[in-house]
Formats: sequence, structure tokens, C-alpha cells
Amino acid sequence: IENERVKIHGFTVTELERAKADYLSGIETKYKEKDKQESDTYVWEYYSHFLNDEPVPGIEYDFAFVNEVLPGIELEELNDLALKWITDDNRVIAIAGPESEEVQMPVTEEVLALVAAVGNKDLEAYVDKVSDAPLVAEIPAPGTIEKKSKDKKLGTTSWELSNGIKVIFKPTNFKDDEILMSAYSFGGTSLYGLDDLISAQNSVGVINMSGLASFDEIELQKKLSGKIVSVWPYIGETSEGFNGECSPEDFETMMQLVYLYFTQARKDETAYNSYQNMIKGILSNRANNPSSAMQDTLMVTMANYNPRVRPPTVELLDEISLKKLFYIYNERFGDPGSFTFYFVGNVNAEELEPYILTYLGGLPVVKRNETWKDNGVRPPDGTVEKTVTRDMEVPKGTVSINFTSVYDYDNAMARMELSTLCDILDIRYTETIREEQGGTYGVRVSPRQVHYPWEHYVVRISFDCDPENVDKLKAIVFEEIGKLKAEGPQDKDLNGVKENLLKSRAERLEQNNFWLNMLKNLDYHQGDPKGIFKYDDMVNSMTKENLKDAANRFFNVDHVEVILLPSDN
Repeated sequence: IENERVKIHGFTVTELERAKADYLSGIETKYKEKDKQESDTYVWEYYSHFLNDEPVPGIEYDFAFVNEVLPGIELEELNDLALKWITDDNRVIAIAGPESEEVQMPVTEEVLALVAAVGNKDLEAYVDKVSDAPLVAEIPAPGTIEKKSKDKKLGTTSWELSNGIKVIFKPTNFKDDEILMSAYSFGGTSLYGLDDLISAQNSVGVINMSGLASFDEIELQKKLSGKIVSVWPYIGETSEGFNGECSPEDFETMMQLVYLYFTQARKDETAYNSYQNMIKGILSNRANNPSSAMQDTLMVTMANYNPRVRPPTVELLDEISLKKLFYIYNERFGDPGSFTFYFVGNVNAEELEPYILTYLGGLPVVKRNETWKDNGVRPPDGTVEKTVTRDMEVPKGTVSINFTSVYDYDNAMARMELSTLCDILDIRYTETIREEQGGTYGVRVSPRQVHYPWEHYVVRISFDCDPENVDKLKAIVFEEIGKLKAEGPQDKDLNGVKENLLKSRAERLEQNNFWLNMLKNLDYHQGDPKGIFKYDDMVNSMTKENLKDAANRFFNVDHVEVILLPSDN
């Protein structure tokens, strides 16, 4: 319908201006970062040049060209181009849907009839509703800075605001046009009982589709046109918070969005219904996937059938209500004073101070004292083995072997040893299962180390293979673990992993995202800041013997194993 509307009436002036602003802001960001481009940027440019004869003039030329040509593009030119591109002769219609008896896909004649009907409609011109209202209608009175401190080793500046919010800055020169933000407060979905849990888990999904204050989602997108800024709230199991990013020029807008997410989230019935329909579609299709049965079995087994851990189904959505999820969202973000904010990138604390004091320091607080709750979700004792069978068009076996136990999360060396053992197993399985046996495209060895609500680790070893090879390849998985426990890693494997760890660390030390996560995790997990600078020494100190001991600690006999096989097996 919208294609036909464009053919008849064309675009609007305001639509063109927003498109120009967005395009210009994108090219400006590339230009500002011209001396700090990642290698893959050049790779794709050269790829397009050699294969598609696209020119590679460089960002300086592109930037100058866009600034010269873009302002002169007229609405009439754009509408003429749309008429040339949107025709009956160059149309390709692709329809995708689940292969299910419950879904009746349309035939060619039905699709063509629908297209013809659209062409016969009397369509009115699109009215581009653009609000001139400011993003924040009433600017709050600013707060003050109660405490200031600096950590010269970490290169950070910390403030405590008059309403209790803590702010930590780390300026870097890695990118000229990037500021990253993260924030958290303890609590999360762990504070809600079974009657409210599903609403709590889905509340942010609805809020993110609802817009802010007087702006619905589409109006908000229009308001942010031409800006490099995004903010998204989250509610996890043990905390809630924000992530965001912006260019330095759009920092005030980012702070305004945070302020509105705290104070003026929208209760939007239309957005709620759209979210419900979207999730129902996803879950309906998921139910037709044989792998879902295995994933669900693994999920509930690893939680020992705790009622707080339930597979996602369409029926669960009936437990959600807009009233309930809106209340929960506002409760989780109802006390800004318990939040800590982190800003990393091209930041200057003095220049950003007015925006911080206004939009964070000006937030009202209630000064409640709360943290996450341990609801007792634990894995089963001993070894549990389960086999799930499902009808499959293409028969395959899927294996998931899970080792889990309690451990001391505060032991940084233990965390590194576990991660290193998984990297070594990844190498061994590539050589034995993939290359020697040709049994699978790859074995995934995924460690997960958890601090809250209880300290534990999970190592998941999973792979797909021919159903007839499940037992043989599974035996190799345990055989390689046995070798690690008996002999430790091979020298070449250990040296290779250590070399990769040191190289990767050196690269990540020059990335804003690394420092953002590092600073947040230091606070979140009450870590030792000095540990950041001991990383290389810790890597170099790992030996075959201490990794052998670690393998015996982490890979005990008990495990949870779930296998998916075709029904006819």
C-alpha cells in the first residue's frame, strides 16, 4: 500500500529532510573516525571495488561530495525516481512462513489479486505528523555534586550526586565520535513472585515499543532524526539498568532519554498489542522447531524443575497484563538514587557536567534499600541423562553436555583457568571430532560464570551430527576431558591459547566497550581494580599442572546431558 501511495502522492518535504539529516550524520561519524577505522571497513570497500567496480575514493572525498550534493536534492527528483523504481515490471514478491498444516500459504493467483486490489484503491496522501514539542517538556532543577574522586591508575573520575546517583567517567582517545553508557541498580526480576514474573520479564520489551512522554514510537524516531543516539533500558534477573551510546554532540539528548525512561515511560495499549502479536508469532513458529523441545528440556532440567524457569509458550503470554508490567517497570526504575552510571569514550567531565546535574541530578528519588533475591533455582544433584525425540525432515542428532557446580567467583585465577580449559577443549574437539572424524561442523564449548544470586559455573559442550554417530562422538568428548584431567593440556595447545589471550587483551585495551564493561563489572562484582593490570602475569603463570588440577575441579563426573534424536531412532 505504501509503495502505491508513494507512486500517487510522492514523499513529503519533512520525510526528505529527515532522510538527509540521518544520511549526513552517518557520513559525519565516518569522517570523524577516518584515522581510526577498523580493518574490515577497508576490506569491504576493496571487495566491492574488485567485484562490483565500485570506486574507492576515500572518506574525505565521500564527505565533501555528500555535503556538496545532498542539500541540492529536491523532492521532485526523489518522487520522479520512485516512479521509475516502483513499477509493475520489476516487482519480486517473496512470502515466507512456517511449514505447518496449521498455516495455509497463499497461492500465486491470490497474491496477484491482492496486489491488483491495492492498485485500485483510492489512497489519500500520507500526512507526516511531526511534533515541534521539546523532548523534555519541563527541564528539571539540577542537582549538585556531593563528592568527587579520581583513580589515576584506572584513569577515571567519580562523582556522587546530591540524590545519591553515582557517576563514573573514563575519557579515551580510541574513537572521536563515540560515548558509551551503562548503568545498573540491584533488584531485577528476582524480586517478583510467580504471578508477576512473566510480566516483569516482558515489561521492557513493551516499554521499548511505546515511545516516551508525549511521543509514540514513530514520533520519537522522527524527533531523533539526524542524531547519533540510542538508549535502551533492561531488567535482568538480579539488576535493572540502561545501555546507550551517542556522539559527543548528542550527549544531552542521551541524558534526556534516560530522564524520560525514569520519569515518563508511556503506557501504550497499541504498542502492548503489537508486542503480544509479535511474540505470539515467534513462539508459534518456535513450537514447530524440533530443537525447541530439546532446549526446553535442557532449560527445566538444569533448573531442577523450579517453577520460576518455564519454557516460553504462547500460553505464558496470558499471564502478562499491561497494567501489571507498567507498574513493575516503574517500580524497578522508581528510585534513580540507587543507580550507578558509567561513561566511556570521548568524554570531558567538566563539559558534560551541566547535562549530568540536570537530567541525572534532577531526578527525584525515594532512597529505598533493596537488592536481588535468591529464589533457590539450582541444578539437580548427580548425573541426569535425557533423550528427546521429534519428527524431522532432515534427520540429525544434537548433543548437549553440561557441567555445573559451585565455585568461588571472586577467585580471578579460577575464572581464567576455566575459560582457558574451554578454549583448549575447543581446539581438541576441532582436531578430533571435526577434522579426524568428520563428525560435525563444529563443537561449541561455552563457559558461563555466574556471581549472583549464587556463585556457580556452567560449561556447555554441544554439537550436531548424524544420529548414528551420537554415541561415538560423545565418547570422544569425555575422552578429551579425561586426558585433560590425567595429563593436562598439550604444550602446543596451551601456548596457542595463551598467545591468543594476550593478543586479544592488547586489542581490547584500546576499545571503549572493553573499559565500559570492565569498570561496571569491577563495581557490580566488587572486584579488585588492581586485577586489571595483572592479567598478562596471570596468563603467563598458567601451567600444565595447575590446569590439570583445574580440570579435575571443574569437570567432575556429574553432569546434565540432553540428546535430541529423530523419532524413528
